[in-house]
Amino acid sequence: MPSGLTGAAVVHEFGHGRWRIENEGFNELVTHWNSGHVFHHNANSILVLWLVMFIARAVFHCFLRNLQPVLRLAHTVIHFAQLIGADLLRDRWWPPHPS
Repeated sequence: MPSGLTGAAVVHEFGHGRWRIENEGFNELVTHWNSGHVFHHNANSILVLWLVMFIARAVFHCFLRNLQPVLRLAHTVIHFAQLIGADLLRDRWWPPHPS
């Protein structure tokens, strides 16, 4: 095979990796993070919205990875998202309240 050509297996894996990113990233953002609606139609606004959503999703999933496995396996991802959302709505994250 000439060095400029890529094997079918590599192309196949690349395609499936692309589908995985779309299914796990974009689909989750639209379905569970309410990012299906664009509030502004300026190109920069749309870009910033998507970048903030990706950052929030990445931070959220990093948080989940650091939970103890027993706790993580006992509840769904949606459960943890609802807990965090409820805390944000009650303004309990900032400023910190004394214990």
